[in-house]
Amino acid sequence: MELLGELIFEIIFTLLIEGTINLINNKNISKWVRYPLLFMIFTFFAVIFGLIFWLGIICYEKNIVMSLVIWIVGILLVIGAIFGFRKKYIKKKKEVLIDEQ
Repeated sequence: MELLGELIFEIIFTLLIEGTINLINNKNISKWVRYPLLFMIFTFFAVIFGLIFWLGIICYEKNIVMSLVIWIVGILLVIGAIFGFRKKYIKKKKEVLIDEQ
């Protein structure tokens, strides 16, 4: 029963995040809707990254090695998010330029 609840939560959460990201990319939706959604997604990921770094700080007193591992994972996640955003943004920009021609 617990596994079913986790599965349902994961499906709903995935639909919300991916649906929001698709709405943000849709130029037919008003900017008054897209920008607050973009802010919500940005804030969500910023909080997740902040919690990872905060956990690294908390672990520093008890286990320095684990703290460094958590920090490295956090840094890699931030770098991956930046590259992923740039890749998606550049891809979207190229699609718009191709459509205009």
